[in-house]
Amino acid sequence: MRKLRRFTKQKLVYIVVIEPQASGSLHAHLLLKTPDKSKLVILNDVVAEKWGQGFTKTKRLSDSDNVSAYLMAYLTNVDLDNLEGDFTKTSDRPKKIVKGGRLALYDVGMQIYRRSRGIVEPEKVVDQKFKVQKYWNIKTDPDYYRKVEFKKGKDNFDVEIEYYSLKKAKIRELKELNSKK
Repeated sequence: MRKLRRFTKQKLVYIVVIEPQASGSLHAHLLLKTPDKSKLVILNDVVAEKWGQGFTKTKRLSDSDNVSAYLMAYLTNVDLDNLEGDFTKTSDRPKKIVKGGRLALYDVGMQIYRRSRGIVEPEKVVDQKFKVQKYWNIKTDPDYYRKVEFKKGKDNFDVEIEYYSLKKAKIRELKELNSKK
């Protein structure tokens, strides 16, 4: 991060997420932005040079409104055609994806992400769904939903995850009100 900040001469804030591979190795996903929302352009060659630890792939997120949903979807799926992280394979054939399969590769209690001081921690609410919806006045479907089934020995359990964008929920409610007029 120090090398990237020196190179860009900009203040950078980040979130880094560790992703386990089926082989047992780890790699990281790094999301960068400038807190003042100024344009940020760093070529992949520069990121690779500053990182100095091997392969990098740099791209711009096209829709960054709900980064947590993007990360959750991307980092929990296992691509059965790409278990070893071979990024040279073509995408002209359908992928075989196990939704939520990567969650089983994380060690229990592993801290999977870090963030810089400039990133505000999202508010996490864990409660019964109807109570959360009532408290936040949410009357729409989630922006992201995933149900993952786990089997360990004789035990089976499900994990259901929902993300709601309050900003998007308010926009949808306004549209519904306007369409009724």
